[in-house]
Amino acid sequence: MKTQLRIVCMMLVVLMCITAVACAQPSDDTEDTTTAAPFDNTPSGETESSPAETQPDSVSSSIPDELDFGNDTVTFLYWDDVERAEFFADGITGDNVNDAIYQRNINVEENLGVTLKYIGEPGNVNNSDGFLKHVQNSFNAGEREYDILASHSRTGGVVAAAGMAMDLADIDDSYIDTSKPWWPSSMVDTATIGDKMYFISGDISTNTLHFMYGVYYNMDMITNLGLEDPTDLALSYDWTLDKMIAMSANLYQDLNNDGKKGYGDAFGLTTLYYHADSFYSAAGMSWIDKDANGELRVSPDYTSEKAINLAEKLAAWFGTSDCYTENNNKNTYTIFADGNSLFAQNRIYIADSAHDSGLNSADFKYGVVPVPMYDENQDEYYTTVGNPFTLYEVMVNCDKTEMTTAVLECLAEQGYNLTTPAIFEVNMKYKYSLYDKTAQAFDLIRNGIVFDLGRIFGENLNKMSEVYSRTCIEGQSWATAAASQSRVIERLLNNLVESFE
Repeated sequence: MKTQLRIVCMMLVVLMCITAVACAQPSDDTEDTTTAAPFDNTPSGETESSPAETQPDSVSSSIPDELDFGNDTVTFLYWDDVERAEFFADGITGDNVNDAIYQRNINVEENLGVTLKYIGEPGNVNNSDGFLKHVQNSFNAGEREYDILASHSRTGGVVAAAGMAMDLADIDDSYIDTSKPWWPSSMVDTATIGDKMYFISGDISTNTLHFMYGVYYNMDMITNLGLEDPTDLALSYDWTLDKMIAMSANLYQDLNNDGKKGYGDAFGLTTLYYHADSFYSAAGMSWIDKDANGELRVSPDYTSEKAINLAEKLAAWFGTSDCYTENNNKNTYTIFADGNSLFAQNRIYIADSAHDSGLNSADFKYGVVPVPMYDENQDEYYTTVGNPFTLYEVMVNCDKTEMTTAVLECLAEQGYNLTTPAIFEVNMKYKYSLYDKTAQAFDLIRNGIVFDLGRIFGENLNKMSEVYSRTCIEGQSWATAAASQSRVIERLLNNLVESFE
C-alpha cells in the first residue's frame, strides 16, 4: 500500500509540474510572441531542453539500499513560523511545492524505514530567544526529546556556540556526504570551523532558494526610458553597481504632491534598510573568513578601502531622492509592484503568488538579475541568502546518530531531486518569469550563492553585517564605524572561537 501511495503521489507531482510549466508560457496577446519557449539558450548542435530535462540531474546518495531502521522515529524541533513551507505537508493539494515536500518526506520514510516527527516552536527573528530557551531547557533536562534541530540560521549559530549541537564531522557512523551536490560547497566550506562542522544546509532547506537576494526591474520602464536591458548586461557580465546607479538616476516623482520624498512617490530604487549588506557580499567581500591556518578571523575586507568606497557610494546613492529605503519591507516592494519604481532590491520570493506583494499579478512585465558586481574587474556574481533560511543540527545528546544522519542525507537528496526543481525550475524560472533570458538570470543568481559566518553568527557578533547596512543607509563614514566595530568584533569572535574549543 505504501509503495502504491508513493507511485500515485509521484505521478501527481510530475503532472502538476508539467501543468504549471504549460500555464506559465506567454499568451498570444503578450509581446515577444515569436520568442522561443524558456531556455532557448542551447549551444549549437544541441536540442532545446524540455521542462523535465531542465531539472537537476538525478543523483543518488551513498546510503545503502538495504538500510532499514524498523520504522523508528526521528524527531525534529523546527521553527514553525518559517516564512515559506519547508518541513512537511499534510497531503497533495495541487501546489507543486507543497506536493514536492509531501513526496520528499514519503520517500525518506519509505527508503529508510523511519517515521519523521515534527514538533514546532516559534523561532523567527522575533521569537529566537524563546526557541533557544526551549532548546536549552530540553538539553539541561537531559530529555533527548529531539534528534534534529531545524532553526532560523542565526538561531542555529547560537545553538552551535552554546555547545548544544553535535560535531557532524566527528560522527563515526554518519551518512552525510558533503561531496554530494545537495550540500553546496560554499556552505560546507563556511560551516567547517577548524576540522569541525556543527550545522549544514543546502537543498534540504527550501528557504535557501526563496531568500536569495536579487534585483527586480520594470521591463516596461526600461523600454520606455530607452535604457539597456539589465538581463542582457547580466548575461554578458557587464551588470555593475555603477550601471545600476546611473540607470536609476533622475526618476523621482512626487506623485502625491505633498512636497516631500516618501511612500506614494515614484523612485529609481526601493530597498529595505538592512538589505544593503547584500551589496557588500555581491562585491566579493566576506565578513568572517579564515587565515592560512584555517583559523577564523575578521576578514581584511571589513576595514578595507574597497568596503569604505562601497559604503560611500551606496550612502551617496541612497541619499538621493531617487532611492526609497526604510524599515517597512511591505512599503518597499509595494511601490515596485504598483509600477512606481524601476528597481526593487529584495529577496527572490516577492514574486511568489503566495507573497502579499502582488508582484506575480502585476500589470507590467518585470525581470530579475543578480545584485550587481562591484565593478567591471569582477568576473562573477555573488548572491547573499537572507537570514531566514534553515540550518540543520544534530542535538549533542542524540543517541541515534546513524539514523539521524541518514535522514538528513536522504532529505537533502530528495530535496535536490524534488523540492528544488519544484521551486527553482517551475516556480522561479517558469511561473515567476515568462521569458527565457530571465530564466537564465535565475541561474546566475543561484549559482552565485555564498554563505558567511558573520551572518550566521550575527547574534554572537553584534550583527556586524547589519551595522554596515545601517551605516550606508544613514550616510555615515564606514572608515570611522569599522575602526571602532572591528575591535568589538575581534573580541566577540575570540569568545566565539573559544566556545568551540
